[in-house]
Amino acid sequence: MRNAANAISNITIHHAYSDAESFVARYRNVGKFEALCKECPQYGASWACPPFIEGMQIDFTPYRRVMLIGFQTFIKRNYLRPSKTPEELSERSKEISTHVRLMIDPILLSIERDTVASRLFLPGSCNFCAPKECTRPKRTSCRYPNLMRSSLESVGFNVSLASEELLQLHLSWPKDLRLPPFLTFLAAYFLVGSDQTVDLSELADLFA
Repeated sequence: MRNAANAISNITIHHAYSDAESFVARYRNVGKFEALCKECPQYGASWACPPFIEGMQIDFTPYRRVMLIGFQTFIKRNYLRPSKTPEELSERSKEISTHVRLMIDPILLSIERDTVASRLFLPGSCNFCAPKECTRPKRTSCRYPNLMRSSLESVGFNVSLASEELLQLHLSWPKDLRLPPFLTFLAAYFLVGSDQTVDLSELADLFA
C-alpha cells in the first residue's frame, strides 16, 4: 500500500444532488448492466454483487433525493509509465483503488449513520472480507452485513453517464498497459427527504 500512497498526487471531491425518481429513470437499466456484470469474476461470488437473491433487491421508491459523489484521484506522472503485463497493470490499479477505499469507506459509512434514513452505495467491489474471500460461494451469511454495501453499477446504474452529466467528470480506465492520469471513484447517498442534505465536511477535511 505504500507504493499506492506514493502514486497519488491529489484527490478532489465533486458532488451533485438529483431528484431520485429522475435519477433512477435516467440512469438505471438493470438488464443491460447485469449482463455486463456477468463478465466480472465477482458476479455471483460477492454478496454486494448480482444476481441478488430474494429479499436483497432494493426498492428505490421511498427515496426522494440522491447525492452523487465523485472522488477524482490524480496519479503522479512517474507512475504513468507502461506496465510490463496486463496482470501488472491490473495489480497497480487495484492497489490504488484499495488504498483510496481504505480512506473513504469508513467515513462514508459514518456519514450514512449520521444521516437520517439514507442509503449508501460504495465505489466498486466490496473489500471488507479481504484478504479472505467473500462467504457467498460457500452459501454462508455475509461476515459484515452492517458494513457491506453494493455499488451503483451493481444495481444497474450507468455510472459513466451519471458522472458526466451530473458531475462533469469523464471516467477513465487503464489502457495500453498504462494507468490514466486520474481514476474516479463514485459513491451515492439515496435520501428520503426531498430537500435533505449530506454533510461532507469530514471528507473535505481528509483531503484538505
